[in-house]
Amino acid sequence: MKQSLNPRDSGKYIAENTKYVQIQHKEIPKAALRLKEVMGRNKYSIKKWKEWPLHPKAMNDDTLHWILTVDTLNFSFWLPRNEPQFQVEYKGKTYEDYEALCACVNRAVEEGILITTASYNKEISLETVNQVFRSSNGTTLPMLKQRWENLRQVGLVLCEKFNGNFANVIKEAGEDVEKLIELVTTNFSCFNDVGCFEGQPVQFQKRVQILIADIWACFEATGHGRFRNIHHLTMFPDYRVPQALLSLGVVTYTDEFMKRVQSEKLLPHGEREEMEIRGCSIHAIELLREHLNKSLMGVENEEPILNSVLIDFYLWDFATENASDLGSFPEHRTRSIYY
Repeated sequence: MKQSLNPRDSGKYIAENTKYVQIQHKEIPKAALRLKEVMGRNKYSIKKWKEWPLHPKAMNDDTLHWILTVDTLNFSFWLPRNEPQFQVEYKGKTYEDYEALCACVNRAVEEGILITTASYNKEISLETVNQVFRSSNGTTLPMLKQRWENLRQVGLVLCEKFNGNFANVIKEAGEDVEKLIELVTTNFSCFNDVGCFEGQPVQFQKRVQILIADIWACFEATGHGRFRNIHHLTMFPDYRVPQALLSLGVVTYTDEFMKRVQSEKLLPHGEREEMEIRGCSIHAIELLREHLNKSLMGVENEEPILNSVLIDFYLWDFATENASDLGSFPEHRTRSIYY
């Protein structure tokens, strides 16, 4: 059997063998210039992570397990456009999507539910998970059963193999991002985001890379967040960044496939077209990163100023600032624990 490609090489391989999605290389310099404008307005540093009001501020094991819990559950929030979205009211504010998830976890901790503790989660009931993720508008968080299963799996494996402490997983990785990805994905299958494209095993590993990036940012590259090769992470391939890449002209779909995506019909996880979107997104961000670092920043060393994580963050900002212009560029609809 062929050896599985890492996410960066998977993106390149898929992008070179597509039928429905194409990277428009000639648009890379123009898109890079637009991103540089966003960078001029939004100065990123890893300290920005803790500026989010729902994120914890302390750099300790409790925060580490908060991040692990949230990223164990951080997937597939979307509901059909014509239906009410999942909303949570917390401390006088209403939140949706990822922010609603954070609000639910914080609310549960304040209510005495040990949702960030491995020994508790390995036996947590579906009833308790329903209580934790109760909405304020009568909606139900999608894939609630799968979130419950993820919590139980992570709690059980942590207790059986790592003495209930994710810090032991990080310690075993020895500050190596690639080793940590391997440890997490081989021990916790709910993080193992892989596929097979034209007979070649490929990896996307969105959520484990978000997990590592969150730890890196929260701990400000110190302690649990000290990694000697953080630049090995790629972007996080899901819905919104592909939409931004479409709007920038960096990625295009065939006419027939564009109509299918615009119809908002479900695009099954693991289908060729869905993998092409994710693979091309990874490779497009790598091309943008290289252009920004070499052509715009004048940096050609091994460890660039801008890594793919920061480019992903910038694209989120770009998509938010230009939301009114993105209406004609659809997000594909895939229901998966790996998004």
